Parts: sequence; C-alpha cells; structure tokens
Amino acid sequence: MRVRRKSGTMRSMRSLTALLVMALPCAAQQPEPPHRSTIAFGVLTRCHTFKDAAVGYAGEAPPEVHAFRLLLARDDAAAAFGDLLERAGSDAGKLYALCGLYYADPPRFTIEIEKWRGRSGTILRQVGCTGFDDSVARCIEDPRPNTARLRGPDDTVKGWVERTLKPDPDGPSYYTDIFGGGIPADLADRTGWGRDVELRSVDVLAGALRDGSLEERVKAAHELCWHGPRARVVQTELVRCFESHDPQLFRAALLALQSQSYWALDSLPLIYRALDDRRRPVEQISEGVMMLDWFASLVRTGDRVERPWFLRVEKLPRDPEEAASVFPLDDSEPLPESICTLDRLPGGAIQRLAAALRDPSDPSHESAFGVLALGGEPSLNLLKSSVQNRSFGARVDAADAIVWLARRHSKLRPTVDEIMRELDEDEDREVRRIALRWLAR
Repeated sequence: MRVRRKSGTMRSMRSLTALLVMALPCAAQQPEPPHRSTIAFGVLTRCHTFKDAAVGYAGEAPPEVHAFRLLLARDDAAAAFGDLLERAGSDAGKLYALCGLYYADPPRFTIEIEKWRGRSGTILRQVGCTGFDDSVARCIEDPRPNTARLRGPDDTVKGWVERTLKPDPDGPSYYTDIFGGGIPADLADRTGWGRDVELRSVDVLAGALRDGSLEERVKAAHELCWHGPRARVVQTELVRCFESHDPQLFRAALLALQSQSYWALDSLPLIYRALDDRRRPVEQISEGVMMLDWFASLVRTGDRVERPWFLRVEKLPRDPEEAASVFPLDDSEPLPESICTLDRLPGGAIQRLAAALRDPSDPSHESAFGVLALGGEPSLNLLKSSVQNRSFGARVDAADAIVWLARRHSKLRPTVDEIMRELDEDEDREVRRIALRWLAR
C-alpha cells in the first residue's frame, strides 16, 4: 500500500492553525488592567486641557490633578501612566502621563521625554484663573532662564531654589516644565513647600480616627486624602466620622472618601448612606449631595466603572449652552452624548429637607430647594406638594426647582408637563410665568 506523504506546506498550515486555536482561550482570559476601570484613568484619558495644580479663584485642584495624584498613589502607577501615554485622546492626557512617569517609572520617562522635545503644536492650558494656548514644546522644555532643573524624583523645587537662586525678599521667581521636573512636582504636590513630604502611615491615621480628639480626627481625615486607594482600608473609620455631625469632621471625612472615589465608586454609597439621616443639618446634606452629583458627572457611559444603584444615565441636551447650564461640564471637553445623574436622594435627607421647607424661619429654607433640584422622583413629589399648596410661601422657588429637576431627568418630564399645565393659569404671576415658559419650550 502506497502512502502519500503530506507536503511540508500543509503540515505547517495545520500546525499554525493548531497554535492559533490554542492561543485563543489564553487571549480571552487575559484580564484588563485594573486601572482602566477607574474614574481617575477615564478623566485623564479624555481630558483636553493641561491644568495646573491650583486653578480657579479658589486655587483648588481640578479633577484632572486629583485623578493624577490617585493614579500616582497606586502600586501599579508605572503601568497606569504607561498605558495612559498610549491611550490618551489628546496631548493634554499624554502630558499628564509623562509627568506621572517622572515619578512612577524614571527610566521610561527618560526615554519618552526625548520623543517629545521640540514637539510642534499648541495645547490648551489653565494656570490659576487663566486659560490660554501654550506651546507643547515649552511645556516639555522651557528654554527661559530660571527654569527649575531638579536632580530627579527625590529632589524638590524648594531644594532647587535654595541651591540655585539668590534670596529675594519678594519670593523666588522661576519657571517650570516637564523635562526639569517642576511641573511633575507641582502636580504631585512634591515641591517641598506646603504640606510635609512625608506622610504618616495609614495605620497611624486609622488609630487617630478611632481614638484621637476631634482636632486629631479632622487632621487625620485630611491627611488620608493623600494616600489615595491605600486609604480604602479605613473606610469604616471614615464613615464613623459622620456620626458626630461636626461640620469640620464631616467635611474632612467627605474629602477623604472623595479622593478614594477616583479609584472606585464603592465609597459613594457610604456617603449616600450617611446622608440618609433626617437629623443631619441641611448644609451637610447639601455638601454630600453636591459631591455625589459632581462624581456622577465624571462618569461616562463608555467607562468600565460599576455605577452605584442611585446613579442613572441621562442623555444630555444637544444644545451646548443648555447642557452647560444644567450639568457641570469642562468647557474644554467635547459635549458627551450622556452623563450620569442622581436618580434619587436618600429618604432621610428628603425628610430633613421637607422640614426645612415647612419652616420659613429655618436658615436652610432657601438652600433646600437647590438640593432638591438635584434629586429624582421623591424630590419631585415633595416640590409638587409644595407648589400646589396655595398657603406655601415659597411657591416660586418650588416651581423653579421643578423645572431644574425636569431638565436633568427626562423620565420626569411628562409628570412635570401635567404640573405646569395646572399652573399655567395660577394666581401667582411668577408661578404662572415659569409654567408658561416651560410649556412653550
């Protein structure tokens, strides 16, 4: 019996096919890097403005800088910033990636920064209150004299100033860029000025939260903001801070949980539950609701983030002015198709707000309307009963809050249409004007 030998080509093809089939399950099982499912990575991936560490009239850190610091605090920060350099949708995101690599992966920074030196083009920047177009090349390497040149990640701007510049009674005058380490140090808050460079450990801070005085607990909660995701092990202690109802401690714990939310939204339900307390002051409810709403606005439908149950996806109005008037969007960011918003406020918060509405002498009477305008159906029910009560003294504020609520929640608009049709012949001229303007939209 004669047997034909298979050709070498056929054997090679079948071997290749077998290898490909064997490789497919392995490729499917490759887990996605954990940093891609964070708010922090999403914010930096889609940012379009390269912002300073302190912006606006209040000189506060913008979301991009919070996100930068949270990625830098991550154990796999080198992988996260390397991935950001590849995936960022704009030069702004890539510059943040380079600044992160300066600390997280100095050898790679040395390689990557050479590719950017002399780069052409401009980038939108914000320094303080000023937004302007700047040269990408100058952000990378500023040729002006007195530009900070740090010795490396362990050096500080303060150290460079003391070594290099002559004392000036009006304070040092210098420039910063990415190549010399000045901008990375500023974004990472490692300039050597301000807070101490060395932080107390999370374990020490957890002990201060449990056993310290009120002042020590406030200080520990503030310091936990700089530990990023590592501080998530003390979430229980932070939640206990809410029980005191002290405004300073509440705000410090709120900020600490805020810093963790850039990494995972599982800290947001802790804030939500803390607001489910009818004894909590309206000012604290307002702070907490504003923070929840702000974080909701950072989430995009394409983000791989597990959303808490009280957030829902809402399509944005296509008119940029209308969208900007309702949702806190960055002017430099292209208008997204949808955004997350609060579906409802906690029941305890609704009860406290209702009490404030019933009592015109309550100092929180007016501010309660603004908080309710961020809620959902329970807020609408409360506002509806208020505006339909002819003896209620703030019916105009209630009608106005209903309009704001409807603009943020499309599912409520049919109900709001019915309410406004009842009010279009109201005896109160201002209430009638609000109703007619809504119906004529």
